[in-house]
Amino acid sequence: MQTAHTNLQPASANPQPRLKLHRIERLLQALLRDMAQSSSAGNSDRPESSGTKIISKAAGQASNATTIADFFADKLLVHRVIQQGIPHSLYQAIKDRSPIGENEWATLLATSSKTLQRHARDNRPFKGLHAQRIVQVFEAVFMGLETFDDSQRLGFWLSQPNHALGGVKPIELLSDAYGTELVLGELHRVQRGLFA
Repeated sequence: MQTAHTNLQPASANPQPRLKLHRIERLLQALLRDMAQSSSAGNSDRPESSGTKIISKAAGQASNATTIADFFADKLLVHRVIQQGIPHSLYQAIKDRSPIGENEWATLLATSSKTLQRHARDNRPFKGLHAQRIVQVFEAVFMGLETFDDSQRLGFWLSQPNHALGGVKPIELLSDAYGTELVLGELHRVQRGLFA
């Protein structure tokens, strides 16, 4: 069965996509600054490790150069942020900008909606596997928003069976690292105009 690709066309090759992700970027930059400050305060009598240098470098540029794309390009920094934990405010900002609903987030994080509500009520950060999954889903959502330049179009794409992904809906693949890599690869192909 052939499907029309009119709704799946990538956004124009605009070097500065019109994404409304400024709040996420500011929260991410604040997290990096906090990590750098806590690292330097806790290590004042020891030389900086290479991980601390990376965090300090990113935090030092946070006011004008650290973007979401820069963050995802630095895999060691992503790892350190996951280890630190994802503040609830950052998760909430990501959730608000994504086309993924509360119940879908709960499924992707392998938790319940009630647990997510407790995180919100207690303002608890997400740690471990939950932090990792939030970052994975956010990377796919970020790339999807860059690709489609519209949350509704991305939501439609995520919810439709995809021939290139074995007939599976992309949203179903975001629950683990391997599936997320498949979705990211397909988004790269969509950006280049290559459809299965």
